[in-house]
Amino acid sequence: MSTHTAGDSTAPQTSLGLILDQAIREAVATAFEQACGWQLTREDGTWYQLGDAVRTGDVQLYRVQPDKGFAFATGSESSQTRYQWR
Repeated sequence: MSTHTAGDSTAPQTSLGLILDQAIREAVATAFEQACGWQLTREDGTWYQLGDAVRTGDVQLYRVQPDKGFAFATGSESSQTRYQWR
């Protein structure tokens, strides 16, 4: 697993992991197809056959999990909150 840290401190810091497990790839493809419908399944859809490409490994599938995130408020009072996930 590699870690990517953006240069801008307001961007979330994330851990990336390539998904190779076939059961997870199948579940992700099915979830995308259910959520996006015809755009993934019909020939004139925007991402036609993406689900099949995910299942067969023709495309790389990554898990992106945030390590840190930042929230800012402006107005009469400024504030900043840092969130961290482990």
